This record gives sequence, structure tokens and C-alpha cells, in this order.
Amino acid sequence: MAKTKAGKVQIAEDSSMNEWQAQEDMRTLVEAEKIKKDPKRFAAARSCAKKQYDAMEASGLTGKKDSKEPDGDADDKK
Repeated sequence: MAKTKAGKVQIAEDSSMNEWQAQEDMRTLVEAEKIKKDPKRFAAARSCAKKQYDAMEASGLTGKKDSKEPDGDADDKK
């Protein structure tokens, strides 16, 4: 939509998007509570998250050093 001189159309679009986002966030929070209350489902979600994080870490996307590589400090711990 085009923006009017007063910006009313743009404000209506922003308000509509904010309302949609709030509703989507609410649905996400409700679903998260359902997952937390189901131990089997929660464990599966955590396992999936760990696998994804590990893959990101191995690709260097987390900004952290791969914990599986020697860090050179092993001699210091002896």
C-alpha cells in the first residue's frame, strides 16, 4: 500500500503486522508449554536442538571453538 501524507496507511500496516506477530508469539508460547509438560516430546526437542547446535558449532557458526579439537591446554591440566 502507498503511504499517505499523514502516514496513516503505513501505520495501519505496522499495527496489523504487530497484531499478527503478537498472536503468532502467543501460539508459540502455548505450544512451548505443551512441549515442556510432555517429557518425551521435550527430550526429543532438546536432542534435536543439540544436534542442530553441534552442526552449527562444527561449521563455525556459533563463534565458539569446536570443543572436540585439542586446544593446546591439555598439558596444563596434568
